[in-house]
Amino acid sequence: MDVEGLKKLNKNKKMVVFLASESVIKQIPCLLGPGLNKAGKLDVMVKLLAKLYRLRGEYGLGTQVNYEGIMYYNNLINYLLEKAVCPCVRLYHWDLLLYLNDSMGGWLSDSIVKYFAIYAETCFASFGDRVKKWITINEPLETAVNRYSTGLFATGRSDSHSAEPYLVAHHQLLAHAEAVSIYRTKLKVNTKLFYKIS
Repeated sequence: MDVEGLKKLNKNKKMVVFLASESVIKQIPCLLGPGLNKAGKLDVMVKLLAKLYRLRGEYGLGTQVNYEGIMYYNNLINYLLEKAVCPCVRLYHWDLLLYLNDSMGGWLSDSIVKYFAIYAETCFASFGDRVKKWITINEPLETAVNRYSTGLFATGRSDSHSAEPYLVAHHQLLAHAEAVSIYRTKLKVNTKLFYKIS
């Protein structure tokens, strides 16, 4: 099916929101052929009447602010808004830096809550004037179980599967609570916040 066919399908089904994420955008060249850059893919998404775009902070949770990353996401967010597409930012999506895992134990350590809070505050301060929809932690079950119980995801731990997933889930809930608290108390934007653990 081509772009016009998908556009008609979207109109005929009266879809209120066409949710597009980076994984969906990566599949668009299959519809149109090779050679599209990311901006071209975003243009196709707009032609498909997308109203919401979920983006994630790639490797954002770390020990230093990545100003090039902030500039990249500022440009992406501005582009989406110019096209009347609502950006929805996922702060965490299984992408904990190996450094944080090796140096402090990653989600097993309660110190991760502090790092997550600093990261969330940086994102809110950098993008909160334009982003109205936030997901703090995407699919925490996947991190807790598949990383720390079954060992399917990196770091591949499965030796303490009766305790570690619960500790990880606990720290993820605390990190979520810290991020929400920061948003409510420090971000001075007159907006209704949409935030959740996805």
